[in-house]
Amino acid sequence: MPPLQFTDEEMALLRELAEPIPYRQRQEFLSTVAQELANRPQRGAGVVFDVAREVQRGFVVEARWTPPERETSGAPRLARGRAPFTR
Repeated sequence: MPPLQFTDEEMALLRELAEPIPYRQRQEFLSTVAQELANRPQRGAGVVFDVAREVQRGFVVEARWTPPERETSGAPRLARGRAPFTR
């Protein structure tokens, strides 16, 4: 598959839609968009936006549901330097 050529407007759309995706996944996002666009008979800013937005949904949802790393100090949360709540 030959490399796709994008206009400045299309590149701006792709950069904007890549922002909420974690940095380590952006190359995969752009590759997936390029694969989807290669299967389209026509391409313009509207088609690029529609395809990229659809692909973005999968990446953003996946990134949003990645569980956060837990603290491993073992101390109860309230015992870390804060006075307990009293009335």
